[in-house]
Amino acid sequence: MYWLPRILSVLFTCFIGMFALDAFSEGGGFWTMLLGFGVHLIPMFVLALLTVISWKREWIAVVVYTVLAAAYWTNFSAKPLWVLTIAGPMILLAALYLVGWLFRRNLRPAGA
Repeated sequence: MYWLPRILSVLFTCFIGMFALDAFSEGGGFWTMLLGFGVHLIPMFVLALLTVISWKREWIAVVVYTVLAAAYWTNFSAKPLWVLTIAGPMILLAALYLVGWLFRRNLRPAGA
């Protein structure tokens, strides 16, 4: 239970990073596509930073994932499949990090 939210957070970050590949289907010149790719990678970098910060401070992930899920849900409520695909995992990750935070003394491996 200690590793589950961390592993899923890394996988979710990779999943969000895959959406950056859409920049290459928009057309345009090489530099335009490369710039679009970099801009599309910003959410992935934010989630990667969140994963690193919350590795030992689970409560930060609980707060940030909950806020991000609520913001996404608010902005894209007309597209329920999108909300389920993006906000759903964030809510699950917030819940898993919450369990890890509340029971950290019992779940944390020795030396962590």
